Amino acid sequence: MKTQSILVVSLFLAACKADEPIDSGDSMGTDLSYYADVKPILDANCISCHQSGGVGGFSLTNFEEVDLLKGPVANAIASGSMPPWKPNGECNDYLHDARLSQELIDTVSDWIDGGAPEGRPEDHGESQEGPGEGTLSRVDHRLTMSTAYTPTQSPDDYRCFLVDWPFTEDNYVTGYTVHPDNPALVHHVIAFIADPETVELYQAADDAEDGEGWACFGGPGAGVDVSNVRWLGSWAPGGQRGDFPAGTGIPMKAGSKLVLQVHINTAVEEPAPALVSVDVSVENEVEQPALIQPWTNPSWVFGGAMGIPANTDGVTHEWGYKLPAQYAFKVHSSSLHMHTRGTAARLWVERKDGSEECLLGIDDWDFDWQRSYDLLDPMVLEEGDTLNISCTWDNPTDEDIYWGEGTGDEMCLGTMFVTTN
Repeated sequence: MKTQSILVVSLFLAACKADEPIDSGDSMGTDLSYYADVKPILDANCISCHQSGGVGGFSLTNFEEVDLLKGPVANAIASGSMPPWKPNGECNDYLHDARLSQELIDTVSDWIDGGAPEGRPEDHGESQEGPGEGTLSRVDHRLTMSTAYTPTQSPDDYRCFLVDWPFTEDNYVTGYTVHPDNPALVHHVIAFIADPETVELYQAADDAEDGEGWACFGGPGAGVDVSNVRWLGSWAPGGQRGDFPAGTGIPMKAGSKLVLQVHINTAVEEPAPALVSVDVSVENEVEQPALIQPWTNPSWVFGGAMGIPANTDGVTHEWGYKLPAQYAFKVHSSSLHMHTRGTAARLWVERKDGSEECLLGIDDWDFDWQRSYDLLDPMVLEEGDTLNISCTWDNPTDEDIYWGEGTGDEMCLGTMFVTTN
């Protein structure tokens, strides 16, 4: 996880690398102003990450903050590096495309070239529509760890926390957002579903250890078979889930609870308390029950078969699995997960007729920008299709790297939001 100072420096470096740095002098004059023209653009497209405590690492919520970084911000927007949008453009088409139109890019650049005047707050321009992803239509409940947790293991501490599910009848989760209060420390969060028949096992694991929660490398722990555990959702740096696709929802039984697995990394930041909350929206009925399907090679996880030799570049591991009879599902969204040595990853389908279709491809992996991507047209996978995943890494260290839970280890994991009818 990059610290705020590193992010700021990176932004400045990105600006310095631009072929034609933007002139922010006062000589040209302009009819554009921050309040009337630029603030609506940033509010709609940038401040979901660039606010106090946000994953962007620094805030762009007022004129003073934007004025301080106006040149680098404009260059980052002009280069397309911000807002971040990672999918390979030739792979598939997605909802909520975060890329700015040329008109909006030109507005910010022209404002800078014209001296970047502040304007008057009362002249605030009309609010704009952002990409629309990452927010809930409504919040029906916020679930929160009972107390903040300060890591006791270094550099990686995996801790699970049992959180009550407040609803007394069966229902469906139709969207969520995850809120780590200390994203500089939190590597990832997974919300596992503790069905009623497993709640006692998780409670026993919690009671058996001092303090809040229990150690849980690799899954929710408590002796529960990880292959049978359902996910409600997850969060990683840059992630912003929001509403599920219309008409879908993940079923929750009355009497269930959630297990929040929180991975904290202190390789850069000093240990400090971390508190995680999850906002959810629910419905009593949905058209299509859904689930989150993780996708990776079991031998990478359990067999040490994903070696990345020391002092190597471009090491790729690939795996595929042919869907058996009566095993079909529809993919609505997908995401990829690696750690800091990753450079590229891809999730794709080889049809039984030999043709290929790409679900998600990322050619310039960045650990700080991980999110799910909703397909414009959901993809149906059927018996005989092969679902493939590949990942590529550079390893400049003197140690071989394998699959592991630590930030210094690596992973190659896809997740998909799927329905089966």
